[in-house]
Amino acid sequence: MWHDFTLYQDEPGLEIEPHSASRLRFGYPLTQSILKLQSTPSARIRGILRAHQHSSDLTPIMERLITSKGLFRHWQEKEIASELDPPPPMESQTVRPIVDGSVYTFNVSPDSIYGVNCEYDFHTYGILTLAASFAQWRMQVVNLEVVH
Repeated sequence: MWHDFTLYQDEPGLEIEPHSASRLRFGYPLTQSILKLQSTPSARIRGILRAHQHSSDLTPIMERLITSKGLFRHWQEKEIASELDPPPPMESQTVRPIVDGSVYTFNVSPDSIYGVNCEYDFHTYGILTLAASFAQWRMQVVNLEVVH
C-alpha cells in the first residue's frame, strides 16, 4: 500500500504523519529507490499511476489536480517546497510525455463515494500510448463533463 506521495522533490524521502488518514508519504528519493530495486534486467518499472480520494477542501494536491486538468505529475522540475507562492504552472496539455520515475495522480471520479458533494465538474481518464522507445510514450488526458 503506497499511501500518499510528496508534492516536491526536495521534501523528505519518507514522512510519517500520525494524525493523518494516510500515515505514510513517500518522497522522491525513496520512490526512485523502490522503483529501481523492484525492476529487473528484463522488466523495468517506469513509474506509478494512481487515483486520489478527494475532499471538498482545496488542498495543495487538489489545487494541482484541478490546474493540471485531472492528472498531476508529482515532483515537477520547477516546483520546490521553498517556493510555493505562487505555485509554478502545472502540466495541462492534452498529450503529455511520460517522465521516467514519476508518480501520476488522477482525479477520482466525481460521482464516486469520494467525489460526492465535492462539486467537481469533470472526470478524467488517460490513454497511454506505448512505443518502442520509452521516450516516445505519451499520455492523452481526457476530461468528461459531469452534470450534477
